[in-house]
Amino acid sequence: MLTTCQKAEQLRAEPFIRSLLCLEKYGTEISLFNVGPRTFNISCLLVKMGLTTVLVTLLGIHLASCQVDLALKRPTKQSSTYGGCPCRPNGQSDRAVDGKTSGYWNHDTCTHTKYRTGNWWQVTLDKVYKIDAVTIFNRRDCCGDRIVGAQIWVGKDEQFKECATVTKNFPVSERFKCKPGLEGNVVKITQDKNILTLCEVQVWEAKGDDEKEDEDKEDEEDKKDKKDKKD
Repeated sequence: MLTTCQKAEQLRAEPFIRSLLCLEKYGTEISLFNVGPRTFNISCLLVKMGLTTVLVTLLGIHLASCQVDLALKRPTKQSSTYGGCPCRPNGQSDRAVDGKTSGYWNHDTCTHTKYRTGNWWQVTLDKVYKIDAVTIFNRRDCCGDRIVGAQIWVGKDEQFKECATVTKNFPVSERFKCKPGLEGNVVKITQDKNILTLCEVQVWEAKGDDEKEDEDKEDEEDKKDKKDKKD
């Protein structure tokens, strides 16, 4: 059963990662990378499969790069949590994996530690993975420079290896490529120089050889199709 969205959504396709749902490969979340500073009109279809509703977003561009966000809705914890009134606590660790990438504090989707030194946040994945990259969505309404100096770690059995270090402020999000061969079931972010605030953390698995071959084959087929159309 297909139902059209009530109205097309407009996506300001800035050069940062935009999470969508992928039906073709995984039936789950994917990311689009650097689609350029243009505005696209998006038409949507709702595909109902039993109790599951899958949102397919059609941009008129190739959606071959499907990746599952390994951190989404997984268990988290952090060194401390910023207060607020008891009826409405603020800055909880699970906000960084709630699937919301707003970046605005009053949208209740950013974490916040109490202190300016010794801060850390971590997410536990469902099993050990080879990790390719970690994406951090920064706070946008203020304080974006707090992320500078943070370090990203990947580990298992309480043994961690560094993935990357944040060396500059970024206004929305940044994808940090890990050193090759890192694997683990815990991704940890530490910040010893400032308060740690994360508005979303996404973890991406390194592609296996078979998947790389499939993607290369798809790219070759796309190039061939474009060439045939020109001819």
